[in-house]
Amino acid sequence: KLCNEEWSLKDDLHHVDYARLGHEEHDDLWPSCRACHDALHERMESSKSWRKLPRRLANELALNTLRAERDGSSAAARRRRAVEGLKFYR
Repeated sequence: KLCNEEWSLKDDLHHVDYARLGHEEHDDLWPSCRACHDALHERMESSKSWRKLPRRLANELALNTLRAERDGSSAAARRRRAVEGLKFYR
């Protein structure tokens, strides 16, 4: 989850992947407030580069970069974090 707010039924569930749509497993859904849910989608839809990534990878990287921005990390630190995320999927 991006923010530190406690999730409630009024909030959203973000689909990390649509491969099991209708038969989702717990790790296919991320609890999120509306603002965080919108921020994830905005980031992943912001360029062709993001849209070309596999959905699960794009979600992980988007979450990591949004967290880094929220925490005030430098651009270089955000790039390093993104590269570390890519290594996990190789």
